[in-house]
Amino acid sequence: MLELLILILTDAILYVIIRMVYSHQSTQKESVALSYSFLLLGFCCVAHGAATWTMRTAELNGWKILVASAGFGAIPIAAYVHLLMSNPAIDAIVRGTSHAARARRLRVDGNIEGALDAYNKAFEEDPSVPLPLLAAAAMMLSEGQHDGASELYEKVRASFKEDKAVWADATWRMSNMLEKDLDDKSGAIELLYDFLREVPDHELIDEAVKRISNLKLSLPEE
Repeated sequence: MLELLILILTDAILYVIIRMVYSHQSTQKESVALSYSFLLLGFCCVAHGAATWTMRTAELNGWKILVASAGFGAIPIAAYVHLLMSNPAIDAIVRGTSHAARARRLRVDGNIEGALDAYNKAFEEDPSVPLPLLAAAAMMLSEGQHDGASELYEKVRASFKEDKAVWADATWRMSNMLEKDLDDKSGAIELLYDFLREVPDHELIDEAVKRISNLKLSLPEE
């Protein structure tokens, strides 16, 4: 009957449109903006709904119309879900495959280089959050890669100059690394003096003063 044919053709056309969008996205190697994806969803819902509405004039009872609508509508829905899941932002939410989560898995698998890359991408994704860089620095430190850890701590210090709490955290961690892991007492003292100047009201300020005093005592006499 004509009404059922209209529904089938409508859903077939919607499927083709969605697949064309996906093919374009794959060719350009760039995800379709979420706003456009949702506009496409709205268009599909309106078109499918209108086609289903025309079936009210057919000699079919309600449940048969519902079955036909759901059955043929599943085709463009499947294509749309596939399109949506190809967007990394949505995939990260649904599957938990954010850069930070991926970094943790790679680290467990022993892929330190891959984990470091994932942590850096996590920071690039949201530069207002220092945790990926601090986690990466801790990872590098645990692997004995002190140069890499130093670079990451310096990156946090440079990126969060205005956020004194974050800056202080990175500076304190780096001073500990210099003192305890690299036996660089002079470098640790220099960082701790920075700490005193920049965050004089910090809760660790007394500890910083004690550390400077002890480190100076342990320096070789000139």
